[in-house]
Amino acid sequence: MSSVKMKFDPKVLLKVVKIAGRWCKMKVINRRRDRMQTVLVSLEVILSILGLVAVGFFVIAKNIIPKELLRLLNALAIEVALPMFIFTAFMMNFDPEENPKWWVMPLLGVVFTGFMFILSAVCCRFMGRDIRIESAEGLFINNPHFIPISIIAGVYGINSPHLVNLFLFTVFTISIYFNMYRVFFKKSRLLCGVDGPPVENEEPQEGDMRQKAGLNWKKLINPVVKATFLAVIIKLLNVDSYIPDVVIGITSHIGDMTFPLVMIILGGELYIDIKKIGKIYLRNIIKFILLKNIVFPCIILIFLYLFHPSFDIAFILLLQAASPPLSTLPVLVGRQNGKKELANQFLVSSFFFSVVSIPLILILLNRLYV
Repeated sequence: MSSVKMKFDPKVLLKVVKIAGRWCKMKVINRRRDRMQTVLVSLEVILSILGLVAVGFFVIAKNIIPKELLRLLNALAIEVALPMFIFTAFMMNFDPEENPKWWVMPLLGVVFTGFMFILSAVCCRFMGRDIRIESAEGLFINNPHFIPISIIAGVYGINSPHLVNLFLFTVFTISIYFNMYRVFFKKSRLLCGVDGPPVENEEPQEGDMRQKAGLNWKKLINPVVKATFLAVIIKLLNVDSYIPDVVIGITSHIGDMTFPLVMIILGGELYIDIKKIGKIYLRNIIKFILLKNIVFPCIILIFLYLFHPSFDIAFILLLQAASPPLSTLPVLVGRQNGKKELANQFLVSSFFFSVVSIPLILILLNRLYV
């Protein structure tokens, strides 16, 4: 029986190596292209945010609309448009069967908020003693919806499942913020190592008796929570097919007003606050930006590197950590007799610096997961 000898041809091996090398090179080029695309899109989105803010700034500065109208527009955006936007997103993009562990996201959101509370109490000690409480408040209370919504919609589209994950993750965030913003002032010695200002003549609010008892139920069960729970229940019961398309069309059109309306309102409020800006805390503003826009996201990046959760979770965690403070921060600080002008400076500076910081943070996330 004759044996067949295989003849080794080095040219064949060289050809295979070249093909493999080209394939690897193309993969690297595609990854770099994807990273650059994400960065460019996120930068474009943030610049569009600045454009809308500039419109709001202009219409108030030129008295095209009266300042008193901002409060009514804010109520329209937060209590009507945003809940309808959330409801529409769930009706269009949420499927409990495809995502059976959806309930993990709200729990992660609560844990994340608790972690950020502790981190804010620790990091505020790097700030000056006379502004530690306001710094802790600004570090803790981030913008959970509008900046992340704009980034997700710009990068992945308005029908992205990341939006549903965002709303599940943040369903209790606003409730926690509005029921805990007093804590840094009331427990300032314990949390910040300094004595807080005496709280006098706090702005009266509906439901004061319940607030004294410990919880503001109106803020706890706010329209965002109601819209999220209603949408989830409808989907779990599988009765969304009974909702007429015209209803979804109405909620969609009203919801689409949310983002531009809020950014225009923010621009108008910035104009009003800048006119009362007072003393510039430049050194502390730089410290705040470093902590809020750089250190906090980098801490979350270290966590992602060590535990490597799914990209869906990692993306939401990092967006939350990298977002600037909530636009109502100066109001909340002012209610506790804190330095409202300082809170406004923290808000404005962190917001504008996020134009640079968020795209850079997304580059690092892509390097970690791509």
